[in-house]
Amino acid sequence: MAGRLARAAALKDGHCAVRGGSELMLWSEHIHRAFDFAAAAMGVILLAPIFLITSIAIKLDTDGPIFVREPMLGHGNRRIHLFKFRFVSTRGGGDTPALPTRIGQALSETGIEELPQLFNVLRGELSIIGPPPSRSPNPLLNNVKPGMVQWDQIFAARKQRLDRQ
Repeated sequence: MAGRLARAAALKDGHCAVRGGSELMLWSEHIHRAFDFAAAAMGVILLAPIFLITSIAIKLDTDGPIFVREPMLGHGNRRIHLFKFRFVSTRGGGDTPALPTRIGQALSETGIEELPQLFNVLRGELSIIGPPPSRSPNPLLNNVKPGMVQWDQIFAARKQRLDRQ
């Protein structure tokens, strides 16, 4: 009872550091998740024509599935499956490595193969921006959700743009 009164008084006074800041952390996680979900939903809607054209091109180029699921480790080093457009042939097997298809090479060079990861963001497995998912256990992923885009990519693009000016 006394704990409830102290908590209510702290919240009424505007203090956010109740229980070591856990309420503030909880709200910030909800806001971050809402932003990620809204951005991914908007991305899927706006990029729907690219998804459609890419899917048709993959089906016309080769037989096999349009999407592949790549096993990785996510937040808390839990196993997740990243969605990607298939950009290699399905004929590879055994000692023969799978080779990029004609359309797959273009997808890889432009980064379009990564766009289906927006569905991982909608599922809550990825964030829009964060560290890369890992193939092996990574202590950084215990505290932070991996992202579709990494900070290094954003800053590298900005640096290249500034260098050209």
